[in-house]
Amino acid sequence: MSRVWVISATPERTAQALVLIQSIVKHSSGEVQLINPMINAPPRKSITELVVLSRLTRALEYLNNGVDEVIVLGADNFFYSDPMEIGHTYAGREALFVPHCQEWLPAPHDQNRSLIRAGVINSDLHVWRNTPKVRSFLEIIIKEID
Repeated sequence: MSRVWVISATPERTAQALVLIQSIVKHSSGEVQLINPMINAPPRKSITELVVLSRLTRALEYLNNGVDEVIVLGADNFFYSDPMEIGHTYAGREALFVPHCQEWLPAPHDQNRSLIRAGVINSDLHVWRNTPKVRSFLEIIIKEID
């Protein structure tokens, strides 16, 4: 199975991205690409739109070129062991979105409730498998954002 890791990092997060890339190379296999969503960015887009658009566009490019699986990560992740344990989370699925819970739920909620909301993996992560349904979905979302 061919796999590409796409690491998204704005210029101020490049150092974090390089550490993440080292952890991926140490614990997994596949090509690793670093993208900067600010390159050739249209001025009318917010940083959030630019990041999302660049990640989805790059994932679709790889899938259209025959890559079996694209894993997209934000720069503030790190792996201490084989990251393919993530595969247990999305086994049998064509796509996985994992939000990054950056804020706790407002009081009176406790931190445990926030962790439950964020899920097992608290990370900025997308996993895309190469299927016609996934490619079509990405094309629709990209068109909507762009």
